Amino acid sequence: MRERRVRFWKRLGAAAVIAMAGAATFWGAIPLAVQFHGGRAGQFLHRHDNPQALRELRTALRLNPERAETYFLLARTHRRLGNLEQVESLLRVAQRLGGDPDRAQRETWMTWAQAGRLREAEPHLSELLMDLREDGAEICAAYVQGYFANFQLAAARRLLDAWQRDFPNDPQAFFMRGYLNQALALWSEAAEAYRRGLELAPSQTQIRVRLAEVLGELGETDVALQQFERCAGELPGDAAVFAAWAKCLARQGRTDQARPVLQRALEIASMHFESLRQLGELELAEGNFAQALPPLQAAASQRPYDATTRKAMGKTLQALGRTAEAQSHLEYAAAAEPPLARMEQQLREVFDRPQDPQLRYEIGSTLLRFGSPPDGAKWLYTALELESDHAAAHQALAAYYGRIGDVQKAAEHQAASERVLSQKAKRDNSG
Repeated sequence: MRERRVRFWKRLGAAAVIAMAGAATFWGAIPLAVQFHGGRAGQFLHRHDNPQALRELRTALRLNPERAETYFLLARTHRRLGNLEQVESLLRVAQRLGGDPDRAQRETWMTWAQAGRLREAEPHLSELLMDLREDGAEICAAYVQGYFANFQLAAARRLLDAWQRDFPNDPQAFFMRGYLNQALALWSEAAEAYRRGLELAPSQTQIRVRLAEVLGELGETDVALQQFERCAGELPGDAAVFAAWAKCLARQGRTDQARPVLQRALEIASMHFESLRQLGELELAEGNFAQALPPLQAAASQRPYDATTRKAMGKTLQALGRTAEAQSHLEYAAAAEPPLARMEQQLREVFDRPQDPQLRYEIGSTLLRFGSPPDGAKWLYTALELESDHAAAHQALAAYYGRIGDVQKAAEHQAASERVLSQKAKRDNSG
């Protein structure tokens, strides 16, 4: 009996040793796993594969939620993905966990720049460029995007030139150059930049999508369609890729091919605006009025301000004999045409008068009424970047935020408008 008890305790002791060894191995492996996933995230960031970097960092965070470097890289990844509202809170956590405050400050400046907050960010650009560290391309990308957002194209070009001179093998610089040229309808220059970016980074499908769009504009349809087909294979879950592909097909009159591509886009995202609008317009053009109405109604429900959709809706309802319903849509589209046409001219004028806040205010006001209200608000903010005391811009933003239910921002802009007008009245009275 005594021997059995001894054997039992020996076995129990051996099991405890094995268990402790296993636990030590497990817990020892976690830091290695965190470093592994963090390292992979860094590699994906270097290749500009930001979604994959985000997945790796989320895995690292689950394994160890107390690592400062993970939070810093998460902040950078979200900044690159355009999730700017998350960046500064992640940087604060990184600093609380012992991260470098100077590094976090630099990332904050880049976030301000990318958001278009140039009054806050631009004073720090020289400091950043004098001390690039490992962030040279990051700095250029963030500030170029900020210049884009504020239509400061001369400044954007200057920084792009410096970026490409100092980092000649960075595909992102060529992507940005292509994006700028595409926005300016410089199709050949845009295609050249995108092609160079793809030579450096063949796996960058978003560059390939942009190249396909530009090739379509240049009339190189067969090559464009080949590129779109490849993009659809590489991004099978991206409805926007299929919508762009369908647009290229429809432009060539290949409606029988465009229709299934649009239907595929809507299988991916049933309420994808561009796909719904295109499908409705395609059916309208072919005289399939009953089939055109549902996608147009779905598109209009998302963007009731979109004049193109409203015009197509009006025509469809009119063709179906629903004249009374058609009237409001057609009247809206007709009212929108003159200010939108004037805005196209004003957009060209911004290139020549980038420091004119009143011009930006007028563009923003038009967009609030007849275009995209969120885009209108962005234009109003660019006016305030140039003239922080632009009372009309504050008033327009107060009305916008009031309509969407953001009481705090509405009150802030209303108070700013009243303060500016009060100061102006005092100056007028004293004069």
